[in-house]
Amino acid sequence: MTKRIYLTTPIYYANAAPHIGNAYTSLIGDVVARAKRMLGYEVKFATGTDENGQKMVQTATAQGKDVKLFLDEIAAEHKRTRDVLRVSYTDFIRTTEQRHHKFVQEMLQKTFDAGDIYQGEYEWLYCVGCEAFKKPVDLIEREGKMVCPDHHTVPQTLKEKNRFFKLTSFQDRLQNFYNEHTDFCIPQFRFNEILSFVEQGLEDFSISREGSTFGVPLPFDNKAVTYIWFDALYNYLTVCQGGDEVFWNEGEVIHLIGKDIGRFHAIFRPAMLMSSGWKLPDQIVINGYFTVDGQKMSKTLGNIIMPLELIAEHGRDALVYYLFNDNKIWNDGDFSWERFISTKEQTLKKWWGNLVVRATTLCRKYDVTTISMEGDAKESHQALLALATAQWIQENGLRKLFVNWWTPDYLENYLKTFDLVSYLRDRFQLVQLGNKRVDQTKPREIAKTNVDQAKRDLQALVRLIKGTAVLSAPFLLDGFARFKELVNVQHPVWEGFSTDQTTHQTDELFNLANFEVTYREGYLY
Repeated sequence: MTKRIYLTTPIYYANAAPHIGNAYTSLIGDVVARAKRMLGYEVKFATGTDENGQKMVQTATAQGKDVKLFLDEIAAEHKRTRDVLRVSYTDFIRTTEQRHHKFVQEMLQKTFDAGDIYQGEYEWLYCVGCEAFKKPVDLIEREGKMVCPDHHTVPQTLKEKNRFFKLTSFQDRLQNFYNEHTDFCIPQFRFNEILSFVEQGLEDFSISREGSTFGVPLPFDNKAVTYIWFDALYNYLTVCQGGDEVFWNEGEVIHLIGKDIGRFHAIFRPAMLMSSGWKLPDQIVINGYFTVDGQKMSKTLGNIIMPLELIAEHGRDALVYYLFNDNKIWNDGDFSWERFISTKEQTLKKWWGNLVVRATTLCRKYDVTTISMEGDAKESHQALLALATAQWIQENGLRKLFVNWWTPDYLENYLKTFDLVSYLRDRFQLVQLGNKRVDQTKPREIAKTNVDQAKRDLQALVRLIKGTAVLSAPFLLDGFARFKELVNVQHPVWEGFSTDQTTHQTDELFNLANFEVTYREGYLY
């Protein structure tokens, strides 16, 4: 049976160049997509830019540019950033595309025909920065004014005659869905916020803007365009048309979003899908924000981290490993330059790089080319596992059964929870264990009197290193490619393996029992 997964990032506002926050969510998706391909899944992975709306028109006008030209430039910059980050997306959607306009109009008509859209008049507060309506309770006081908590601007007061979506009529259906799908949102504390908001009572929301011409025209009212959220939230289905419907209908559907748009994705969108007759996504994963050295990123402070500049100086692996090793994805995190450099120099270069160099040097010296789990070699392997298990229990209690660390199930279980921090820390403990094992067994000393024993101990070490390298593959793209050059496992799966493509021989890739290997001189980083 074919295993399929459909992953999406948010579509990012096309009013500015992408920064580290945009990169963070995209890289979460990339790591999961690559790991799933490694486990044999067919993966659809979509990202893109959100280009309709008042904010984009205002930004382009302020810069003296034609709106379409401005959007083309921003979309190209977002795409270039993802390409340099090597985000392995399969679809890049721009909401100004004709395929998207056509699909959104079809969904608008379905919802209208279902009786879930009506015309009404309202007066409300509107934040251009959020592209969202606000209640007085949503605002905070700043310098004597009530402002948006995210943008610190005073919302406009709008009075318009618009079309509304009957969100109130979906209150019971939404609550029943949440009760039946208790893991619909992770982390749980974000889901609790959603549940609390719904329990307080929903309100209908506007789906059109009066007098605006930049956007998707309403099919039943050519004098208005649809409001940005009704347009934007359908992008995930736009890219599942034309032959890719199977990913939505039969695959596991997971949306990765930032915490500021949780309500729209977990409340508005499920109701819209119920109205237009689509199944709901399986899960919404909500990540936090980053400060930099304890301060909010801003142009004024000059501390906005641009991912392309960071990668050019330090490399992709250092960025990816640091982002997911330093902070659980659903918490707000702080990007510390000191910790970033330390992670690069200590964890990647000193610990992991040093282990690989030590192992390859020793294995070349003693001609360890056949890795076997037969006979006496199995005893060395079991001794390493015993050391590992003792260390695991001491440091983590009975959190997991260490002897299964190299299996596909081990990786699959971590992907279900999106606990990439624990996954990487487990990996780091394996690296520490390998270095500790070399220090304890002293292969050079043992080889003076018992070279066969030294070779058996090195076999166990190579087995651990190969397994650690495979587990690292979805994160450390440069390091894994280099590792394959230094430690060449001689079977076709290894030689042709890339997390850009689905692996159909997962079991062989994870095989640590018996394999042949050659070594070359060099450094990992």
